[in-house]
Amino acid sequence: MSAILTEDPIASALNGTDRTLWLSVYHKRIGSYRSSIRREAMPPTALTDGLAATLDEADEVFSRLLHSLMNHLQEEDYDDDDAATSGALSAKTVARRFLALLGKPPHDEPAPAPALRAACARCLVYLGDVARYRQMHLRPPPQEPRPPLGPPPELLGVAHAEWRAAARCYHRALLVSIAQAGA
Repeated sequence: MSAILTEDPIASALNGTDRTLWLSVYHKRIGSYRSSIRREAMPPTALTDGLAATLDEADEVFSRLLHSLMNHLQEEDYDDDDAATSGALSAKTVARRFLALLGKPPHDEPAPAPALRAACARCLVYLGDVARYRQMHLRPPPQEPRPPLGPPPELLGVAHAEWRAAARCYHRALLVSIAQAGA
């Protein structure tokens, strides 16, 4: 199914296929592992290994999908500000503006850019959830403190550096959502 998502990112974004994949496949499996791990005082290795494999798979699938969606946004000319980059408006932009003046979306379909951006934001949330689940259930044993890499965690709104990966994903999702609302 992940190949279908990356093959046609526009159809995937417009239909919310990423959300369906997350909820019906990964979220269910992760939830099952999490509830089993919580019931055990010392969870068996098979449970933690299964959760780790599921998280790794989800991380790979949604990272690949996010990359595909972002590439598609960059490759396609979804901005109405063609003139700034090329000096003239493209035929696609002129047609889009004409149809907008008539009150008709092109091909009676929603514009793909907002759906692509929304799918990007959802993928970032899923990746944040994966990082959070990994930290909650698979964290390595405590080691000696190391100097933090990058900005202090307080700037990301988290008190502990180990939550930084999840916080960054959620923060990026918010930025994409804000850009989406302003578009």
